[in-house]
Amino acid sequence: ERATPRYDNLDDTLHRSEDPSVGSFTPYFNGSSTVLHAIPTGGELFTSYGDKWFERRLEMFPPNFPVPSSYRLAQRFLQRFQRHIPSPKAQQLVYDFVLDLEDIWQDSRFLQAVPRDLKHVDKALKEGLRSLFQESSTRSIEWLQEHGACLDNIEAKRSTIRRAGRGAFATRHLAKDQVITISPLIQTLDSK
Repeated sequence: ERATPRYDNLDDTLHRSEDPSVGSFTPYFNGSSTVLHAIPTGGELFTSYGDKWFERRLEMFPPNFPVPSSYRLAQRFLQRFQRHIPSPKAQQLVYDFVLDLEDIWQDSRFLQAVPRDLKHVDKALKEGLRSLFQESSTRSIEWLQEHGACLDNIEAKRSTIRRAGRGAFATRHLAKDQVITISPLIQTLDSK
């Protein structure tokens, strides 16, 4: 879903050389995301940037890298495949043939989105193609307890410093040398 950035400006009149928050405005304040599909406990959250984001980055993603529309097309294909070919033996022959087309259509994003094995088709039809990838992007509670971080120890409020915008405030005691917050990896392209 597209969104228009809303810049947070608590103080309308800032002096460029005197006020501590000049230049620190962000379109990310109070941003929110909506879950479009159920996510299990420990499931990784993904943001869709749309087809064009991947298509414009061929130096990072091969031309056959499946994009969101590839999965929608693959889902429709699987529904029609199962409806028109009821015999399990015929299904295996036709499915093998479809996967063999990869040699001819090497740049097909759609074929890359189709499950590699016929045994996964029923699950994909019942739960959606994303269900085939969910297991590999879900961590156990034990893993999260060992490697994860809880982010409920701070909250954003108006800073106590005049014209400083917002600040981070502890919601509970923070011990010396304790990690306060973490940030997910944000990959950036080298300008070269």
